[in-house]
Amino acid sequence: MAAERGLERHELRARVRELRQRLQLSQEELAEVLGWHRSKVYRIEAGRTPISPDDLASLLARLPDVPDDEGADLLTLARSAKRATPAPLHQGLSPSARRYVDYESAAREIWNYEPMFVPGLLQVPAYTEALLTGLSAKQPAPAAVRRAVEVRGRRQQILTRRAPVDLHVLLDESAIVRRVGDRTVMVRQLEHLWAMSERPNVSLAVVPFDHGVHPMLRAPFVVMRLAEHPRAGMLFIENTVNEVITVAGEDSTTDPADYLDAFERVSRSALTGDAVAERLKRALRQTAVETT
Repeated sequence: MAAERGLERHELRARVRELRQRLQLSQEELAEVLGWHRSKVYRIEAGRTPISPDDLASLLARLPDVPDDEGADLLTLARSAKRATPAPLHQGLSPSARRYVDYESAAREIWNYEPMFVPGLLQVPAYTEALLTGLSAKQPAPAAVRRAVEVRGRRQQILTRRAPVDLHVLLDESAIVRRVGDRTVMVRQLEHLWAMSERPNVSLAVVPFDHGVHPMLRAPFVVMRLAEHPRAGMLFIENTVNEVITVAGEDSTTDPADYLDAFERVSRSALTGDAVAERLKRALRQTAVETT
């Protein structure tokens, strides 16, 4: 699949980083060995600059401790990544956001916790526009907002494609109470959320206010599972400026399994099934009354 081929450059970046760490070399030391500027190693590992097959071959030639079969595998991956065509969604996105949408499009199962807003995969365009505008410190350019709405809409196709992703969403109750945009927008969004929750590949749970404090209250996160992929569990966390960053595999303190455990633990005391439907109905009634 094209989406899965697009992951090769991210897999290559991660494996080059792991190789450097396994050989106990700093970025500065690796750059010195290769005669590169340190910033080049940083850009490659950050996903800002792809590593070419020639540069990779030069790297492998200067690292004699790398087994031949591993080196050959990396070179094959580099050549394939070079041939991969960038996704249309990439225009205007940061490297971390491009990485995120590539993994999302190839995911087989996604777990998404959101403490404040309806998650992007379940947003209607008017809600997305109002949210992006409201979160901006200054008035955003209309073209940038339109582009972001378009990207979000195209990302949502993974829920309705022939082999749709299985999406598990855990929302804090504030996400369906907090008004984003005008009340008409909220009615439209709540109706869409209710309709999507009835799809067989979408499960929705709502953490009620009376649940109190729980381990996931601080920040939204996403865990993705990719079938037949070396990194079967990928963890993503949004930072305070709404930029998606990857944390799993980037340090030793994070583990997707820990986040999934917390997700499942909190879900056991959340509203699900008919209880979620009733809560959405009540939110719809309250919002609709406010619009009259």
